[in-house]
Parts: sequence; C-alpha cells; structure tokens
Amino acid sequence: HGEPVFIKRDEFIKHVTEAEKGTWVVVHLFKDSHEGCELMSRALAELCKKYVGTKFVKIISTDCIPKYPDQLLPTLILYKDGKMQRNLEGL
Repeated sequence: HGEPVFIKRDEFIKHVTEAEKGTWVVVHLFKDSHEGCELMSRALAELCKKYVGTKFVKIISTDCIPKYPDQLLPTLILYKDGKMQRNLEGL
C-alpha cells in the first residue's frame, strides 16, 4: 500500500471493475513526464498510506482510453462496486 499499482489495459477489469464489493478504487490516468501527473502521483502515494482500505491504481491514459487528450490530465476516476462514481479531470 505504498503507492498506486501500475496496471495495463488488459488488467483493468480485474483490478477495477471486479474489485472487492464495497471497495473504493481510485484510477489515475497519467502520462510520464507530465508535470501535473507527477504532482498527482506524489499526492496519491501519500493517500495510499492513509487510506489502506481504498485501492489505488494508475494506468497510462492512452492505454486505458485510446486518443485520451493530454489536456485532461491528470485524471482521477473513482469506482465502487464496479461502477464509475466520479470523474475528476485536470488539477
């Protein structure tokens, strides 16, 4: 629980949609060397330590959603019980 788990597109369903019932999953869509994403990564690493019952994952934005626009990064998507609950774009 030290930092978000890096996942690939083919792991998304297992880690996010099929996460344990009642568990919040925070998905960070990011790109390497994007200043806002690096800032968000540091903040999420701290939150991982504080909220141990929450699952934190990160995925390269365009691996998750092809052609995802960089101007929407960093993006956080919150899931619970396999459904998207909230979508936060940018800082």
